Amino acid sequence: MADYSAVFNRKGKLNKKGKALIQIYVYFGDRKKLYVSTGLYLDPKHWDEKKNKVSDGFEFASQYNYTINEKIRELETYEMQRKAMGKEFGIDILRDHLQGKSTEAMTFNKFCRSSLKSDKSLRPSTIEGYEDTLDKLDDFNRNIRFSELDYKLIKQFDNYIRGLGLSHNSVWKNHKNLKRFINEALKQKLITEYPYDNFSVTYKKPLKEVLTDKQVYTLIEKLPELPEKYKGSVERFLFSVGTGLRFSDVVSIRKEHLVDTDNGLSVALDVMKKTDFPVKVPLYEYFDGIAEKIIREYLPLERKTILRPEGRATTESLNSIDNANIKTVQAMLEFNKVFSFHAARHTFLTEVAHRTGSVFQVMKYGGIRKIDTAMIYVHLAEDKF
Repeated sequence: MADYSAVFNRKGKLNKKGKALIQIYVYFGDRKKLYVSTGLYLDPKHWDEKKNKVSDGFEFASQYNYTINEKIRELETYEMQRKAMGKEFGIDILRDHLQGKSTEAMTFNKFCRSSLKSDKSLRPSTIEGYEDTLDKLDDFNRNIRFSELDYKLIKQFDNYIRGLGLSHNSVWKNHKNLKRFINEALKQKLITEYPYDNFSVTYKKPLKEVLTDKQVYTLIEKLPELPEKYKGSVERFLFSVGTGLRFSDVVSIRKEHLVDTDNGLSVALDVMKKTDFPVKVPLYEYFDGIAEKIIREYLPLERKTILRPEGRATTESLNSIDNANIKTVQAMLEFNKVFSFHAARHTFLTEVAHRTGSVFQVMKYGGIRKIDTAMIYVHLAEDKF
């Protein structure tokens, strides 16, 4: 970090009005230094040499000292922003910046991308979630300055994402993701106030929705007749109904995750995407083995990830597409209620609880650590049947 301090009358000369310039002295080490003008001129009698500031007795002392301190803060912030983004900082870079020659605008958007890229502790699925939020932020405003991060901007972003038709908890999740980068900016002293102080979105604990057996078998029966644009989405949904795997795991399955047993195929994951918990689930056991039938249809395609369609869509965006398609199909089939993709997992685990009566089997197949969470499905099975 460079050293910044105020210096008065560096050249020892006064102008025609008997005043001298106040500058900011920037020392980079190795005898490299730069003087930055504050634009302020002062009579020598009003400069306090001991305290290195404008004397309190001067009529405009508070205004002058505020301007000097703000100039120092501006220079320090520029240095911290560059370093936070992994960019070099030195005398030539600062000089070019002050002369308006800098071609790289320091924006909050770029800071977020750089911060995300440098965090090696995040899982790929988590990174995709953050990237989805940052894509929305760029669509909202791709050149947000740090000085613009206030309640008003957060409220405008909230109105923007709500206008996209997101569910309440999806809005909450985007704000949660954005807070991660704002907190990082606070830690690095790139901003001094927290823009979420007077703004909050609470998470609404969703009710666990479960399809009836009739609805499941109607989807299975109608699957061959569906338009191609919906078929893949419904197949992934039914695969989840037959395994309880979350969407992020469904689209990550590879051939090496499949285990051939005497009874049929099982899927074995060393870690689940969301929980880092291992799980092994038979594909042949539930709902007439629909999961195994679907996976066997896809195996000849030789895809890297068997059930994930080719293309560059992120897991987040593909999940949104599948949710929309599934709801459309359910409406076409005149279901009395439409379900999101995650209802497939709830349906499977409720079926496991019904068939086995064992909370531990629910925990095993669902990759669930807490018995209280697994007991929810036991109660759902009691209500359903």
